Amino acid sequence: LDATSLLKLLPRGAYTTCRTIGRGTAVYQFEYHVERLAASSLSMIEEGGVLPEGSTALDPGVYDAVTNVDKVRAETLSCIKKAVAEFRRRYSDRMFPCDEFRITLLQTWLPGDADEEKKTNVDGDGDGAAARANMYCHVGILPKRRDGEHIKVEVHGHGRKNAAAKDSQWINERENSAAGCEEYILVNDSGEMLEGTQTNFFLVTNGGCVLTADDGILKGSVRDSVLRVCTENGIPLQLRAPTVADLENASGAFLSSTSRLVLPIHEVVVNVSEGDVAGNPPNPATYHFPNCQVTKGIQELVLEDVKTHCVSLE
Repeated sequence: LDATSLLKLLPRGAYTTCRTIGRGTAVYQFEYHVERLAASSLSMIEEGGVLPEGSTALDPGVYDAVTNVDKVRAETLSCIKKAVAEFRRRYSDRMFPCDEFRITLLQTWLPGDADEEKKTNVDGDGDGAAARANMYCHVGILPKRRDGEHIKVEVHGHGRKNAAAKDSQWINERENSAAGCEEYILVNDSGEMLEGTQTNFFLVTNGGCVLTADDGILKGSVRDSVLRVCTENGIPLQLRAPTVADLENASGAFLSSTSRLVLPIHEVVVNVSEGDVAGNPPNPATYHFPNCQVTKGIQELVLEDVKTHCVSLE
């Protein structure tokens, strides 16, 4: 059972996906993911009204367990350690020494089926029988990319309703990428390019400036790394959503995510529907970015940054 299928089965909640480095011995940007779980839970409860059926408020103890960063941190680290240890126990004969783990965490305060936490590769703390804090952890081998892979994205679809929270309901709402397409790049009412369904999106201008949205998106942990290495290395950066018109004067584009880190985009297909924007959609077009040196440099810098921002599992 993969992480996406599991999230669809379990109760709605705040989720995040992180990765290991050092052959599964440390979690990259661990604190970032802890803060995301706590902040997403708070937003879903206070702004989204995500509560057990018939309830107007959560039990104070449950509320504290899912929104207090210190408590979320302790529960998250404990759950990851147990799940990784269990994965190694079950599947060590199928692993290579260089394998890294992709770890998906779900924190929920809604009643659910306790049997779900017994699924393959899942560790759960909690009985799932009542409105209480439950943490679930799915562990899998991080997929490996093929060398020389041509990466195509399509500008299509509207951005998420609540970008401040990583809500597991988004798994059910988002549209799967088309065949042969790595990602959909979502737009807002004005036609600005925001993010992918599972990634953050960046455009590099002909002048070498990196453009990326700062509002209306879920800010990923690797995006945080990209912004850091750009700032530290003097790479021009503008926190504004690139437009389709910006593609005319771009030299490159890339995605960032837990599994991809920085992934150069070679082809951008504009295919915005009428319902995606307020007004007339931009004309269909295709843009090619065969070899962007700015993207390549950022990719290498992020690989180094990953090594210095992690928490040990040992």
